[in-house]
Amino acid sequence: MDGQTNTSNRDPNRRDKWSQVNDTMRDNHIGILAIQETHIDATRLAEVQAMRPRIKILLSAHERATSTAGEVAPGRALVARVAWHNRKINILTVYGTNDESTSSKLWADILTWLTKPDCPVKGIDVLLGDMNFVEDEIDHLSARFSEVDRAVDSFRALCDTLGVTDGWRRRNPGALEWQTYGALTGTDHYLVSTDICDHAAPPVGPGSFESALNHWCVPLVRKLEAYTQGIRERTHNDNIQLAFRDMKMLVAGEVGRKLGSIANRRLELLNRERRETQNNKETDPDEVARQVEVIESQIEVELAKQQRRHGDNLQASVDAA
Repeated sequence: MDGQTNTSNRDPNRRDKWSQVNDTMRDNHIGILAIQETHIDATRLAEVQAMRPRIKILLSAHERATSTAGEVAPGRALVARVAWHNRKINILTVYGTNDESTSSKLWADILTWLTKPDCPVKGIDVLLGDMNFVEDEIDHLSARFSEVDRAVDSFRALCDTLGVTDGWRRRNPGALEWQTYGALTGTDHYLVSTDICDHAAPPVGPGSFESALNHWCVPLVRKLEAYTQGIRERTHNDNIQLAFRDMKMLVAGEVGRKLGSIANRRLELLNRERRETQNNKETDPDEVARQVEVIESQIEVELAKQQRRHGDNLQASVDAA
Protein backbone atom coordinates (compact mmCIF):
# COMPACT_ATOMS: atom_id res chain seq x y z
CA MET A 1 0.00 0.00 0.00
CA ASP A 2 1.43 3.36 -0.99
CA GLY A 3 0.95 5.49 2.11
CA GLN A 4 3.09 8.37 0.88
CA THR A 5 0.56 9.79 -1.58
CA ASN A 6 0.41 13.58 -1.61
CA THR A 7 -3.24 14.46 -1.01
CA SER A 8 -2.97 17.62 -3.10
CA ASN A 9 -2.21 15.54 -6.20
CA ARG A 10 -4.47 12.57 -5.62
CA ASP A 11 -7.67 11.73 -7.41
CA PRO A 12 -10.42 13.76 -5.67
CA ASN A 13 -12.73 10.73 -5.91
CA ARG A 14 -10.22 8.44 -4.16
CA ARG A 15 -10.28 8.23 -0.38
CA ASP A 16 -7.16 8.77 1.68
CA LYS A 17 -5.65 5.32 2.22
CA TRP A 18 -4.98 5.85 5.90
CA SER A 19 -8.66 6.67 6.33
CA GLN A 20 -9.43 3.34 4.71
CA VAL A 21 -7.00 1.60 7.05
CA ASN A 22 -8.70 3.25 10.02
CA ASP A 23 -12.19 2.28 8.83
CA THR A 24 -11.15 -1.28 7.93
CA MET A 25 -9.69 -1.89 11.38
CA ARG A 26 -12.72 -0.36 13.10
CA ASP A 27 -15.41 -2.05 11.02
CA ASN A 28 -13.78 -5.50 11.12
CA HIS A 29 -12.60 -5.29 14.75
CA ILE A 30 -8.94 -5.70 13.76
CA GLY A 31 -6.46 -5.11 16.58
CA ILE A 32 -3.21 -5.68 14.66
CA LEU A 33 -2.88 -4.96 10.92
CA ALA A 34 0.32 -5.65 8.96
CA ILE A 35 0.74 -3.74 5.70
CA GLN A 36 3.68 -3.71 3.32
CA GLU A 37 5.21 -1.32 0.78
CA THR A 38 3.83 1.81 2.40
CA HIS A 39 6.64 3.97 0.94
CA ILE A 40 6.28 6.23 3.95
CA ASP A 41 9.03 8.24 5.62
CA ALA A 42 9.34 9.60 9.16
CA THR A 43 7.81 12.98 8.25
CA ARG A 44 4.72 11.51 6.65
CA LEU A 45 4.46 8.95 9.47
CA ALA A 46 4.34 11.78 12.04
CA GLU A 47 1.58 13.49 10.05
CA VAL A 48 -0.51 10.33 9.77
CA GLN A 49 0.02 9.45 13.44
CA ALA A 50 -1.09 12.93 14.52
CA MET A 51 -4.28 12.62 12.48
CA ARG A 52 -4.96 9.02 13.56
CA PRO A 53 -4.12 9.08 17.29
CA ARG A 54 -6.16 5.94 18.01
CA ILE A 55 -3.89 3.89 15.73
CA LYS A 56 -0.33 3.17 16.84
CA ILE A 57 1.85 2.88 13.73
CA LEU A 58 5.17 1.04 13.86
CA LEU A 59 7.38 1.60 10.82
CA SER A 60 10.17 -0.58 9.48
CA ALA A 61 12.26 1.76 7.33
CA HIS A 62 13.85 1.06 3.97
CA GLU A 63 16.35 -1.78 3.74
CA ARG A 64 19.25 0.68 3.42
CA ALA A 65 18.17 2.63 6.50
CA THR A 66 19.65 2.27 9.96
CA SER A 67 17.87 -0.33 12.07
CA THR A 68 15.64 0.93 14.88
CA ALA A 69 14.11 -0.71 17.96
CA GLY A 70 12.02 -3.75 17.10
CA GLU A 71 13.39 -4.12 13.57
CA VAL A 72 14.77 -7.56 12.79
CA ALA A 73 15.65 -6.64 9.19
CA PRO A 74 15.10 -3.00 8.11
CA GLY A 75 12.33 -2.78 5.54
CA ARG A 76 11.64 -6.50 5.79
CA ALA A 77 10.90 -7.69 9.32
CA LEU A 78 9.58 -6.02 12.46
CA VAL A 79 8.64 -7.33 15.91
CA ALA A 80 5.88 -5.69 17.93
CA ARG A 81 5.39 -6.50 21.60
CA VAL A 82 1.82 -5.86 22.66
CA ALA A 83 -0.24 -6.32 25.80
CA TRP A 84 -2.72 -9.19 25.61
CA HIS A 85 -4.87 -10.13 28.59
CA ASN A 86 -2.50 -10.43 31.56
CA ARG A 87 0.71 -10.82 29.55
CA LYS A 88 2.55 -9.56 26.48
CA ILE A 89 2.89 -11.32 23.14
CA ASN A 90 5.46 -10.88 20.38
CA ILE A 91 4.18 -10.44 16.82
CA LEU A 92 6.64 -10.79 13.93
CA THR A 93 5.57 -9.30 10.60
CA VAL A 94 7.64 -9.98 7.49
CA TYR A 95 7.67 -8.69 3.92
CA GLY A 96 9.48 -11.42 2.01
CA THR A 97 11.61 -10.94 -1.08
CA ASN A 98 10.66 -12.41 -4.45
CA ASP A 99 14.05 -13.98 -5.18
CA GLU A 100 15.07 -17.43 -3.96
CA SER A 101 18.55 -16.57 -2.72
CA THR A 102 17.56 -13.37 -0.92
CA SER A 103 14.40 -14.99 0.45
CA SER A 104 16.33 -17.92 1.92
CA LYS A 105 18.86 -15.52 3.40
CA LEU A 106 16.11 -13.36 4.91
CA TRP A 107 14.55 -16.28 6.82
CA ALA A 108 17.98 -17.44 7.94
CA ASP A 109 18.92 -13.92 9.09
CA ILE A 110 15.69 -13.63 11.07
CA LEU A 111 16.39 -16.97 12.73
CA THR A 112 19.94 -15.91 13.58
CA TRP A 113 18.72 -12.62 15.06
CA LEU A 114 16.04 -14.26 17.18
CA THR A 115 18.29 -17.01 18.54
CA LYS A 116 21.35 -14.94 19.44
CA PRO A 117 22.04 -14.88 23.21
CA ASP A 118 21.50 -11.14 23.62
CA CYS A 119 18.30 -10.97 21.54
CA PRO A 120 15.77 -8.71 23.32
CA VAL A 121 12.87 -10.78 21.96
CA LYS A 122 12.21 -14.04 23.77
CA GLY A 123 10.06 -16.13 21.46
CA ILE A 124 7.48 -15.31 18.78
CA ASP A 125 3.76 -15.88 19.34
CA VAL A 126 2.44 -14.74 15.94
CA LEU A 127 4.10 -14.66 12.51
CA LEU A 128 2.28 -12.81 9.73
CA GLY A 129 2.86 -10.72 6.63
CA ASP A 130 3.43 -11.08 2.90
CA MET A 131 5.92 -13.92 2.53
CA ASN A 132 6.07 -13.56 -1.26
CA PHE A 133 6.08 -17.31 -1.81
CA VAL A 134 3.69 -20.27 -1.48
CA GLU A 135 4.61 -22.73 1.26
CA ASP A 136 2.25 -25.66 0.68
CA GLU A 137 1.73 -27.43 -2.64
CA ILE A 138 -2.04 -27.56 -2.09
CA ASP A 139 -2.15 -23.75 -2.20
CA HIS A 140 -0.48 -23.44 -5.61
CA LEU A 141 -2.73 -22.09 -8.33
CA SER A 142 -0.89 -24.30 -10.80
CA ALA A 143 1.54 -27.18 -10.51
CA ARG A 144 4.44 -24.94 -11.55
CA PHE A 145 6.70 -23.70 -8.76
CA SER A 146 8.35 -20.29 -8.79
CA GLU A 147 12.02 -20.07 -7.96
CA VAL A 148 11.26 -18.17 -4.78
CA ASP A 149 9.10 -21.07 -3.56
CA ARG A 150 12.30 -23.07 -3.13
CA ALA A 151 13.07 -20.91 -0.09
CA VAL A 152 10.46 -22.92 1.82
CA ASP A 153 13.11 -25.01 3.63
CA SER A 154 14.68 -21.92 5.17
CA PHE A 155 11.23 -20.61 6.13
CA ARG A 156 10.21 -23.91 7.72
CA ALA A 157 13.45 -24.05 9.69
CA LEU A 158 12.49 -20.67 11.17
CA CYS A 159 8.94 -21.81 11.95
CA ASP A 160 10.11 -25.06 13.53
CA THR A 161 12.57 -23.22 15.77
CA LEU A 162 9.97 -20.64 16.80
CA GLY A 163 7.29 -23.28 17.30
CA VAL A 164 4.76 -21.54 15.03
CA THR A 165 2.55 -23.27 12.49
CA ASP A 166 -0.05 -22.41 9.86
CA GLY A 167 -3.07 -22.58 12.13
CA TRP A 168 -5.63 -22.27 9.34
CA ARG A 169 -4.09 -25.07 7.28
CA ARG A 170 -3.78 -27.21 10.38
CA ARG A 171 -7.50 -26.86 11.10
CA ASN A 172 -8.46 -27.16 7.40
CA PRO A 173 -5.99 -29.70 6.00
CA GLY A 174 -7.80 -30.34 2.72
CA ALA A 175 -9.61 -27.05 2.20
CA LEU A 176 -9.19 -25.15 -1.05
CA GLU A 177 -11.34 -22.09 -0.26
CA TRP A 178 -10.96 -19.27 2.20
CA GLN A 179 -12.37 -15.81 2.82
CA THR A 180 -10.65 -12.51 2.15
CA TYR A 181 -11.56 -8.88 2.75
CA GLY A 182 -11.86 -6.49 -0.17
CA ALA A 183 -8.64 -4.75 -1.11
CA LEU A 184 -8.01 -1.15 -0.14
CA THR A 185 -8.10 1.32 -3.02
CA GLY A 186 -4.95 1.25 -5.10
CA THR A 187 -3.55 -2.00 -3.67
CA ASP A 188 -3.01 -5.34 -5.39
CA HIS A 189 -3.58 -7.58 -2.37
CA TYR A 190 -6.53 -8.76 -0.31
CA LEU A 191 -6.70 -8.92 3.47
CA VAL A 192 -6.85 -12.14 5.45
CA SER A 193 -7.30 -12.31 9.20
CA THR A 194 -7.47 -14.62 12.16
CA ASP A 195 -8.62 -14.43 15.76
CA ILE A 196 -6.23 -14.98 18.65
CA CYS A 197 -8.04 -16.55 21.58
CA ASP A 198 -7.12 -17.29 25.17
CA HIS A 199 -8.95 -20.52 25.93
CA ALA A 200 -8.49 -19.94 29.65
CA ALA A 201 -10.28 -16.59 29.50
CA PRO A 202 -13.90 -16.31 30.71
CA PRO A 203 -16.66 -16.06 28.09
CA VAL A 204 -17.08 -12.60 26.58
CA GLY A 205 -20.35 -11.24 25.26
CA PRO A 206 -20.97 -9.76 21.81
CA GLY A 207 -20.55 -6.17 22.97
CA SER A 208 -22.66 -3.41 24.45
CA PHE A 209 -24.53 -2.60 21.23
CA GLU A 210 -25.78 -6.15 20.59
CA SER A 211 -26.45 -6.72 24.28
CA ALA A 212 -28.60 -3.60 24.50
CA LEU A 213 -30.42 -4.52 21.31
CA ASN A 214 -31.06 -8.09 22.48
CA HIS A 215 -32.33 -6.77 25.82
CA TRP A 216 -34.78 -4.59 23.91
CA CYS A 217 -35.83 -7.33 21.43
CA VAL A 218 -36.43 -10.19 23.86
CA PRO A 219 -39.68 -8.75 25.28
CA LEU A 220 -40.96 -8.24 21.72
CA VAL A 221 -40.27 -11.87 20.83
CA ARG A 222 -41.96 -13.11 24.00
CA LYS A 223 -44.94 -10.89 23.31
CA LEU A 224 -45.17 -12.34 19.80
CA GLU A 225 -44.98 -15.89 21.17
CA ALA A 226 -47.76 -15.17 23.65
CA TYR A 227 -49.85 -13.63 20.88
CA THR A 228 -49.49 -16.67 18.62
CA GLN A 229 -50.50 -19.00 21.45
CA GLY A 230 -53.63 -16.95 22.01
CA ILE A 231 -54.84 -17.01 18.40
CA ARG A 232 -57.99 -19.08 18.13
CA GLU A 233 -58.96 -18.33 14.56
CA ARG A 234 -56.87 -16.72 11.82
CA THR A 235 -58.53 -13.76 10.14
CA HIS A 236 -57.47 -11.21 7.54
CA ASN A 237 -56.71 -8.65 10.24
CA ASP A 238 -55.59 -10.98 13.02
CA ASN A 239 -52.83 -13.44 12.06
CA ILE A 240 -49.22 -14.34 12.77
CA GLN A 241 -47.92 -12.80 9.54
CA LEU A 242 -49.16 -9.32 10.49
CA ALA A 243 -47.85 -9.66 14.03
CA PHE A 244 -44.43 -10.74 12.75
CA ARG A 245 -44.38 -7.83 10.29
CA ASP A 246 -45.12 -5.34 13.07
CA MET A 247 -42.33 -6.78 15.21
CA LYS A 248 -39.80 -6.57 12.37
CA MET A 249 -40.71 -2.95 11.73
CA LEU A 250 -40.17 -2.12 15.41
CA VAL A 251 -36.79 -3.87 15.43
CA ALA A 252 -35.68 -2.21 12.19
CA GLY A 253 -36.62 1.19 13.60
CA GLU A 254 -34.70 0.58 16.83
CA VAL A 255 -31.59 -0.60 14.98
CA GLY A 256 -31.76 2.45 12.75
CA ARG A 257 -32.01 4.79 15.73
CA LYS A 258 -29.08 3.17 17.53
CA LEU A 259 -26.83 3.11 14.47
CA GLY A 260 -27.92 6.62 13.58
CA SER A 261 -26.98 7.97 17.01
CA ILE A 262 -23.52 6.37 16.74
CA ALA A 263 -23.01 7.81 13.24
CA ASN A 264 -24.16 11.25 14.41
CA ARG A 265 -21.60 11.21 17.21
CA ARG A 266 -18.87 10.35 14.68
CA LEU A 267 -19.97 13.24 12.48
CA GLU A 268 -19.95 15.61 15.45
CA LEU A 269 -16.39 14.60 16.31
CA LEU A 270 -15.23 14.98 12.71
CA ASN A 271 -16.87 18.40 12.34
CA ARG A 272 -15.30 19.51 15.61
CA GLU A 273 -11.92 18.25 14.41
CA ARG A 274 -12.36 20.16 11.15
CA ARG A 275 -13.20 23.42 12.96
CA GLU A 276 -10.24 23.06 15.32
CA THR A 277 -7.93 22.34 12.40
CA GLN A 278 -9.21 25.31 10.41
CA ASN A 279 -8.71 27.61 13.42
CA ASN A 280 -5.15 26.39 14.05
CA LYS A 281 -2.98 29.46 13.44
CA GLU A 282 0.28 27.78 14.44
CA THR A 283 0.34 25.28 11.56
CA ASP A 284 1.42 26.05 8.02
CA PRO A 285 -1.66 27.00 5.89
CA ASP A 286 -0.87 24.37 3.25
CA GLU A 287 -0.66 21.69 5.93
CA VAL A 288 -3.96 22.91 7.43
CA ALA A 289 -5.60 22.67 4.01
CA ARG A 290 -4.27 19.13 3.56
CA GLN A 291 -5.53 18.02 6.97
CA VAL A 292 -8.95 19.60 6.37
CA GLU A 293 -9.19 17.78 3.03
CA VAL A 294 -8.58 14.44 4.72
CA ILE A 295 -11.15 15.16 7.44
CA GLU A 296 -13.73 16.22 4.86
CA SER A 297 -13.18 12.96 2.97
CA GLN A 298 -13.97 11.10 6.21
CA ILE A 299 -17.13 13.19 6.65
CA GLU A 300 -18.20 12.29 3.11
CA VAL A 301 -17.74 8.61 3.91
CA GLU A 302 -19.84 8.88 7.07
CA LEU A 303 -22.61 10.70 5.21
CA ALA A 304 -22.57 8.04 2.48
CA LYS A 305 -22.87 5.33 5.16
CA GLN A 306 -25.86 7.11 6.67
CA GLN A 307 -27.55 7.33 3.27
CA ARG A 308 -26.98 3.61 2.65
CA ARG A 309 -28.26 2.79 6.14
CA HIS A 310 -31.36 4.91 5.56
CA GLY A 311 -32.00 3.04 2.32
CA ASP A 312 -31.54 -0.31 4.08
CA ASN A 313 -34.02 0.70 6.78
CA LEU A 314 -36.56 1.75 4.15
CA GLN A 315 -36.07 -1.59 2.38
CA ALA A 316 -36.52 -3.45 5.67
CA SER A 317 -39.79 -1.60 6.23
CA VAL A 318 -40.95 -2.45 2.71
CA ASP A 319 -39.98 -6.12 3.18
CA ALA A 320 -41.78 -6.21 6.50
CA ALA A 321 -44.89 -4.80 4.90
